[in-house]
Amino acid sequence: MNKIIDVSSTVPTPEFLYDGILHMPDILKGYLRVFAPQSLRASGIETISETLRSMTQEQLINFLCQQMEGFPRDMDEFVKALDSAGVRASALHNFDEENATGEAPVPNDKVADILKRYPGRFIGFVGVNPHKGRAAVDEIDRCINQLGLHAVALRPFMHGIYANDPKYFPIYARCEELGVPVWLHTSANWTTQRRMDYGRPIYLDDACIKFPKLKLIAGHGGWPWVNEMVVLAWRHENLYLDISAYRPKHLTTPGSGWEMLLHFGNTTIQDKILFGSDWLNLGIHISKVIEEMHSLPLKPTVLDKWLSKNAENVFGL
Repeated sequence: MNKIIDVSSTVPTPEFLYDGILHMPDILKGYLRVFAPQSLRASGIETISETLRSMTQEQLINFLCQQMEGFPRDMDEFVKALDSAGVRASALHNFDEENATGEAPVPNDKVADILKRYPGRFIGFVGVNPHKGRAAVDEIDRCINQLGLHAVALRPFMHGIYANDPKYFPIYARCEELGVPVWLHTSANWTTQRRMDYGRPIYLDDACIKFPKLKLIAGHGGWPWVNEMVVLAWRHENLYLDISAYRPKHLTTPGSGWEMLLHFGNTTIQDKILFGSDWLNLGIHISKVIEEMHSLPLKPTVLDKWLSKNAENVFGL
């Protein structure tokens, strides 16, 4: 029976994966140093970028299949992989970061199309841009009320503002009114064009105070500011976090910085942690990520909360 909920992932489509690799904006090239296939990482960012940009989409797919066992070539194979790993629902994040990339965002209607094609299998995240003012709020209304999406996704480092910037407040206010969760990138960013501390958890403190009924999800667990993240999640009833984009096995590595999360995640904040994988970016199959989750030193009841129950509560599933 599928019960696991993955709150941070992407999907193998041109709009959400392949175009982003083949036509990666300059501001995001630093991510190649961390997430490019192992066989390319030693080549340097510019060489990696040129190698990937020289490929057609079909060549890229074939290359990724060679790099990762069980890489899903399309959405049908992706859903089969979720089924085989016991994943009930997976996130589909969209972002509007036109201010940083100069490119129009993927229409949120593309998220809605996938939700319609695979009913109940995806949690659709609306991409909006705080620099677009009222239009961003109107887009949230349209996507939630007309398209059936479920949440909003924001990356402060790409918007060039902090999570407590007043430009975000109209978005937060509308999501609070609608009962819609907001996911925010809260961790290191790998660009060299944006301040690292745009992802620092402390900036969520003000947002939690000003919008106490808004469900906020700190994406990527707040690393390397994990201790700060844990205290904030303990302090604020409306603040949750996911552990995506890091292999679960690294959470137990001494000196990795995750020690406090594992300790308090087993006790005081066990209801605040959500499973997220970003498995296509990690380059390992979702079943391997979940296998590593089961190896964590968590009480069985706590592991069940991390893998599904907490997300059920946040998203009302």
